[in-house]
Amino acid sequence: MKRKWSRRVFLKLALGMLAGACSARSGELPSTTETSAEELPPLFALAAPSPSPIPTALPAPDGAAVAFLSAWSAGDYATMYDLLCQADRSAIPFETFRGRYLRAQTEATATAVQNELRAVLARGNSASASFRTIWQTSLFGPLSFENTLPLIWEGGRWVVDWSSALILPALGEDLTLVLLDRTASRGNIYERNGLGLAVQGKMVEIGVVPGRLPNDPGPV
Repeated sequence: MKRKWSRRVFLKLALGMLAGACSARSGELPSTTETSAEELPPLFALAAPSPSPIPTALPAPDGAAVAFLSAWSAGDYATMYDLLCQADRSAIPFETFRGRYLRAQTEATATAVQNELRAVLARGNSASASFRTIWQTSLFGPLSFENTLPLIWEGGRWVVDWSSALILPALGEDLTLVLLDRTASRGNIYERNGLGLAVQGKMVEIGVVPGRLPNDPGPV
């Protein structure tokens, strides 16, 4: 004999089976818990970025240029020599360095030297300083020259890459300044008949000083 189920009973049974299946499935799901960053394995540990090195800027070369030019104006050749790069100090002794400046200034009859710094341009480990030199001379008056002072960064400081052209721009390593004080000879000048108007020769001058002549004895 077949049993007939009412609709209400059927719905209760269906809901009961559905609830049991959901609870069984929920039991199979793994429980989720929060994990701190300290519990993460090393593979997932966050690495702090290493700081990149910051390049150190070089000091301005103006101080070395001013010191060299000021020492020259004051005649302090020892300070000038100390500001040369190592290669220049190895190539030229101090007395030779000092002698080149004194010889050039003596030949030019210079009584004073004045230096004016114009501008300084630095590019990495090298720099150049433009300056103007004024020589006060007893024979030619003031003489001015435009020049450029090269500098390099060496041994933790700015030093001068020296050459003889820093004394005078046109003065090379094999050139020296010499003053030729010989008087230029002048040609003779004649008039159209051949009489000399201005000729080279000796001139004798005779003069009488009144009061120093002996008394005139008169005619004999």
